[in-house]
Amino acid sequence: PCLSALISQKVSEKEQGLVFGITQSLGSLARAIGPFIGLWSFSKGIAYPYWMGACTMGLLFLLNFLLLPRYASKSPLKA
Repeated sequence: PCLSALISQKVSEKEQGLVFGITQSLGSLARAIGPFIGLWSFSKGIAYPYWMGACTMGLLFLLNFLLLPRYASKSPLKA
């Protein structure tokens, strides 16, 4: 619900259906593929899933700082 509220504030009314559809589709894909990736990574070693998670979070953290200033200046959230 929180992600949907943020998306609805960031896109125009005409784009909301498309963006919500893409968001829900990617969420469903992640829930379907995630267990297989977890099983594969655990078969490599007990610490491997934790390292994969740490690397993924680090990459997304850096990506956030690269993209956030570009989008934050265009449309600030309304209080």
